[in-house]
Amino acid sequence: MSTSSNLRSDEYGGSLENRARFPLEVVDAVIDAWDAAHVGMRISPLIKFGGLDDADGLEMGLYIAERLNERELGYLHLSEPDWAEGPELDDDFRIKLREAFSGVIIAAGGYDATKAQRVLENGWADAIAFGKSFIANPDLPARLAIGAGLNPLRPELIYGGGSAGYTDYPALGRSA
Repeated sequence: MSTSSNLRSDEYGGSLENRARFPLEVVDAVIDAWDAAHVGMRISPLIKFGGLDDADGLEMGLYIAERLNERELGYLHLSEPDWAEGPELDDDFRIKLREAFSGVIIAAGGYDATKAQRVLENGWADAIAFGKSFIANPDLPARLAIGAGLNPLRPELIYGGGSAGYTDYPALGRSA
């Protein structure tokens, strides 16, 4: 959906609506095969991961959210760009996203306990997903509950194929 990767000049490229056409057609096909309540979609506005430069990502994110809301999708998963070289989303976008999508919103990306609590309390998301934090902290819920510090993630080991960096982080009360 990004202008930096979608260089098509047919009905699937160019305008915002055209670039959104394919993912929405896929969502419609999945809904037809199952039902909307069991379907979700992940969006990643402003992501810069893998060389993307999603210049109109916020506008696309809101456009997609509105179209998914019309379909009464089960959930929208917001992957915030701050985990992958992108900026932190501002609260104005979160407010607009909640206005565009009335269903369940799951937010992820660069979250700590304070940010998660603020986003949840304001109703901008219904759940927070912690990905990388869970890799480094298999006891993350306990740590967040008591305000304990987090183990630093060792990014050089992510996707490494072995147990190092996945099963050897220290849990509360024990060391590695």
